[in-house]
Amino acid sequence: MTAQGLSILIPQYNQEVTALLDLLEASIPNQITYEVIVANDNDQVSYPITKEWLNTRGFRFIQNSKNIGRAKNRNQLADASQYDLLLFMDEDMMPKKSSLIKRYYHALQNNDVVVGGHVYKEKSPNSSYLLHWRYGSTVEAKASSKNENNIFSSAVFSIKKSCFNSIKFNESIVDYGHEDSLFGASLDQHNYKIQFIDEPCYHLGLYTNCDFVERSVTAIYTLYHIEQSINHPASHALTRLQEYYTTKKRNGFGRLQLGFIQSMQPFWKWMAIQWSSVAALQLYKLSCYCKIKKEE
Repeated sequence: MTAQGLSILIPQYNQEVTALLDLLEASIPNQITYEVIVANDNDQVSYPITKEWLNTRGFRFIQNSKNIGRAKNRNQLADASQYDLLLFMDEDMMPKKSSLIKRYYHALQNNDVVVGGHVYKEKSPNSSYLLHWRYGSTVEAKASSKNENNIFSSAVFSIKKSCFNSIKFNESIVDYGHEDSLFGASLDQHNYKIQFIDEPCYHLGLYTNCDFVERSVTAIYTLYHIEQSINHPASHALTRLQEYYTTKKRNGFGRLQLGFIQSMQPFWKWMAIQWSSVAALQLYKLSCYCKIKKEE
């Protein structure tokens, strides 16, 4: 039988996470039994400061010998945990308030899954990082709010271990993107009770405009991989992009619109990178999806 307590699980790749660990440690109520496990999925870089922080407290640091992907890395964190309640936090999350652990822990007593969402800093970054910030402050922030509770994000969430073990992240998804979309669809399929609370984290990590566009394209290819390779009732309806494409394909005028959007692909990419345009990024993603579907 799994012991009662909270396992804080942090998948690591790009940075030391001691600032996050210090803040979490200072905010955990005395009555909560807990552990912290960090799994570094970057086989090119080690993080000795994080490892030392964990070792001095008797917690675990896992160093992957090769990159295994976000889905498998989260699964191995859950497998390594010893407690019945799990709290996943991405490495670039930072609690906005010190009440985060307490609120997640108590909300999970009567729910299967708890999501608090994430927000971006109000001050805009320099122009090289503006696209990610704008996208996060509009599209992601809206999606992670309780008003959009049909969209699941794995950036920060808690879940009962028994529920997690009945689903897990699909490990065939190795590249970036949408492993959380599929996981959220599986939660819905199993009728697990999700509680949305107003306890957001700051999302601190930003990619340059060029890198963010490239990651967005990778996510589109991952989405197509899910459609083609993963047998799930929601594989073709995980995102609004898929729904929009399916709707437009039903009539001739809609197909003409999609054809025009695809023909403008270089322009959308240029606008997204040079002008940090979220609208252009969305159209660029759609144009990439149209191209992939056309080549089927």
